[in-house]
Amino acid sequence: PSPPSPPSPPSPPSPSLPSPAPPVLFPDESDPRAIMWDSGDLEALAAAVMLARERWIRDLTAPPHPPLRACDGAISLLRRAKDTGVRIVIVSSGSLERMTRNLVQSQLFPLLPPSTLLLSALDVPAGKPDPDIFLEAMRRAKCADPWRALVIEDSVAGLRAARIAGTRALGVTHVLPASKLLAHADSVVTSLRDVTLGKHMSLELELEIELTREVEAHIRKQKLKVLQQLMQQQQQKRKRIRELELELLKRQQQGR
Repeated sequence: PSPPSPPSPPSPPSPSLPSPAPPVLFPDESDPRAIMWDSGDLEALAAAVMLARERWIRDLTAPPHPPLRACDGAISLLRRAKDTGVRIVIVSSGSLERMTRNLVQSQLFPLLPPSTLLLSALDVPAGKPDPDIFLEAMRRAKCADPWRALVIEDSVAGLRAARIAGTRALGVTHVLPASKLLAHADSVVTSLRDVTLGKHMSLELELEIELTREVEAHIRKQKLKVLQQLMQQQQQKRKRIRELELELLKRQQQGR
């Protein structure tokens, strides 16, 4: 019999590559807000992502970067909405602090009517494309009929949320081309200057706006009429007082 073959030497273990460290949302891992991607805590991860995004946007809009500028047509649209009595609700996926800061930087804040509402996605259970933020906006604005509301959006998610909420959806090509927005919007414009409130809102609301204008004009006329009557009465009183003063002076002279 042949002698048994010697056992083969064990193969050396293959070198294992170190697994890459999970990315951290904050460079400083000692920061208590640092959340690892593999932590499994989705709510904490979402909060950390939002906080990191807020910090990034804040840094981009802080000196030495130039201040934000209003979108083309935003100022004229705000003025037209104010003149027609349309209730304005500004919604954003960012925080109220960022919304206010951006409105101030872009010089839009002083133009907002006192009744303007600011609403953050942080105030609702789910963000776009869920309709929560627009449903809450209508609730706060006391708008019971969604068809009386017009949502102006530049994102597909925002337009989809508006459609689900039952409002009219108007797309603006600030970021995406019209071809990407048309499938999700009632109509699309290239600038806020092209927004015609009566055209892009329901006919019922357009008639109501026109009626409101007529009522306000009638009230102004009535106020002017009442003011003129009061001025006439004041003039008559002054004239009568002057007549009495002259008569009294005449009697005093006759008594001497």
